[in-house]
Amino acid sequence: MAYERLLEEMERQHVTGYKIAKTIGAATSDVYSALRGTKPMYPKYKLGICKLLGKTMEELFPGEEVTEADMRNYEVKEKSKTAEPLTKDDIKEAVLAALEAYFKREAD
Repeated sequence: MAYERLLEEMERQHVTGYKIAKTIGAATSDVYSALRGTKPMYPKYKLGICKLLGKTMEELFPGEEVTEADMRNYEVKEKSKTAEPLTKDDIKEAVLAALEAYFKREAD
């Protein structure tokens, strides 16, 4: 199974796909599809799941990588959920990281 460690940890902590979906702001059907491997497990999902379960990427998704741009975009989205407003620098950094990641993928 693609996400064996994740599923084991979810069972151990009694966390459902529904709870994950509500926590990370995704559709429940998308989360269950990702867990089954019929849809991609997006970086947003992986990072949110790690935070929810209190585990690292390596513990839940061994050998999988999340880019620096993915991390920055996730941090910006998390920050936007708080009462603290985003600054121009936050937005600028997120846009630049996304553009850098995009053009790097295009070059490869």
